[in-house]
Amino acid sequence: MQQLINKAAITVIPKEPFIKWVQSTDAEAAEIPDESILSYSRMYLVDDSLDGDDPETLIKKNFKVIFEEELAGWYTDEEAWPKKMDLRLFKQWFHVTVHEIVLDIGKKLPIAEKY
Repeated sequence: MQQLINKAAITVIPKEPFIKWVQSTDAEAAEIPDESILSYSRMYLVDDSLDGDDPETLIKKNFKVIFEEELAGWYTDEEAWPKKMDLRLFKQWFHVTVHEIVLDIGKKLPIAEKY
């Protein structure tokens, strides 16, 4: 049975400026092919609102946490992160898609793990 869950999903796919930033963080990262970085695109489940926030509002509410997760996924030294991580830079570095309806069609209950 399909279940509608009270979450929206935000898909984040790196653009060229993010890829170049990853490759600039150190000598080892410089060898990572663009395709490898692109293959690590992520989807974030975020709280959906009862009043039906439009996609842009969901991005504005969540971009900072997502931005930090994306950076930390590749390089944890925050000194190397951009000094001004605003919405404009986020959109320059990532293709962002909001999915306002999330259906769980799996048979197993989701497992949540803290990391």
